[in-house]
Amino acid sequence: MDRQPDADSDERALVEQAKADPSAFAELYRRYLPRVYAFAYRRTGAPEVAEDITSATFERALRSLAAYSWRPGGFGPWLFRIASNELVDHYRRTVRAGSARAEDAARRIVA
Repeated sequence: MDRQPDADSDERALVEQAKADPSAFAELYRRYLPRVYAFAYRRTGAPEVAEDITSATFERALRSLAAYSWRPGGFGPWLFRIASNELVDHYRRTVRAGSARAEDAARRIVA
């Protein structure tokens, strides 16, 4: 997807505004919500999990926005890297919860 210079400068200004005023983050949220959700849904196949991943992505982005520095490509690649990390974290938790070691520990606690 080719981005136009005006779109880049508009998004860059919006990111800078959101750094100073968290309520301005709402516009970035509206712009990227459908794409982040679709990204998470395609990788999980579960609407509830995709919603959780999407929510965690935007929460982490908002908390980390002050540290964000503009790069070619815009805000999207940074946001999707966060979403990717949230997916990895989700799968790590899922695998750990279903491991034999975790099940053994749960049986010990219950007994």
